[in-house]
Amino acid sequence: ASRIWRARVVIAVSRQIRDAWISAARPGQIVAIPNGIEAGPEHDPAAARAASGLEAGRVWVGWLGRLVRRKGALDLLQACATLAGGPGGSPGGGAAADLRVLLAGRSSSDPRERIYRDEIERLLSRDPRLGPRVLRVEDPETRPRLIEALDVLAVPSYWEGCSRVVLEGMRDGRPIVAYASGGTPELLQDGESGLLIPTGDVRALAAAIGPLLA
Repeated sequence: ASRIWRARVVIAVSRQIRDAWISAARPGQIVAIPNGIEAGPEHDPAAARAASGLEAGRVWVGWLGRLVRRKGALDLLQACATLAGGPGGSPGGGAAADLRVLLAGRSSSDPRERIYRDEIERLLSRDPRLGPRVLRVEDPETRPRLIEALDVLAVPSYWEGCSRVVLEGMRDGRPIVAYASGGTPELLQDGESGLLIPTGDVRALAAAIGPLLA
C-alpha cells in the first residue's frame, strides 16, 4: 500500500486488480489498462500446424504457460483423461480417439513448484489414457505458431491479471475454454468469445472441451 501512495499514477492490467487496490489509493490514482499484443499473420491453421510440428489428423487441445500450480496444467490433464477414457478406463470413441494434448512451458526452479511438476509427471506415467497423447514442449519459442495450430486453447488458471495467452488465442481465432478467474472474464464473454468455467471445476472443464472436439 505504501508503494501505491508514493506513485502519481498506478496502472493495473485489469479492473479486478484496480478494484482490489483501490481502497489503498487516492481517488483516480489507479487506472485499468489491459495488456496489448502485436498483430499476427492472416489465419492459416493448416500452415500453423505444419510450422509447429503438431501431428496432422489429430484433435489438439493446448495449454501454454509457466509450469506452476496456479496455471492449472494438472487440471487440464485430468479433464483430458476423462475425455480420452471410456467406461472402466477403455479408450474413448469419436473425436476423443484422436485427442492429443500440448503442454508447452518451462518448469519453475521454485522447490514448491517442482513438487507440482512431479505430480504432473506421475499422472502422465501412471495413466495410460494420457501418456501417449501428451506432447511436452519445454520452450514454446522453439515451435512457431503453436496457439494457431490448436483446435482448442485451454486456460485453466486459478488467477490471471490480463492473460497474454488468452489475447493471443483470440487474435489467432482459436476456441478458448478458461477458468473465470482474475481478469479473464473481462476479456472473454461466456458463450460468445469463449467458454468460462468455475475455477477449479475439472468436471466442468472436461464438459466444456468435449463438444469442441467434435
